[in-house]
Amino acid sequence: MPYDEGKHGFFIALLFFVALLDRITKIIAFRFVGQNGVFLNDAVFSFIRIPSVMALALAGILFLACLIWLIMPKKRSMVSLALLFILLGIGSNLTDRVMYGGIVDWIHIPGVSVLNLADISIIGGVAFLFFDFFKKHSV
Repeated sequence: MPYDEGKHGFFIALLFFVALLDRITKIIAFRFVGQNGVFLNDAVFSFIRIPSVMALALAGILFLACLIWLIMPKKRSMVSLALLFILLGIGSNLTDRVMYGGIVDWIHIPGVSVLNLADISIIGGVAFLFFDFFKKHSV
């Protein structure tokens, strides 16, 4: 089944809505809820502790790799859409790291983690990549 370009615009609109909502919710959580309800994550994936400079460098490299992929002339695909979602999440979390010294995580999932909408965007982008890969390699 070929990629439906008609849905591409919908997903890009959704992406920008999620980006705006992510920034707004982080500002609200950080400024109005305060440190009691917000986890300022200075790690990668909540459990890998690395220096901030290294985290910024890794995020920057991944951000640039996704950006280069997107600006290369090619047909729109599920992969480019997935990379947009990943790029959104990386960019937002990178902004937090620069502005606050850590990533503003405010969605508490008991027994699992604390995350934010940018993290969910990254997870969604990776899910799109897996879906695209398995769709191409099935049957």
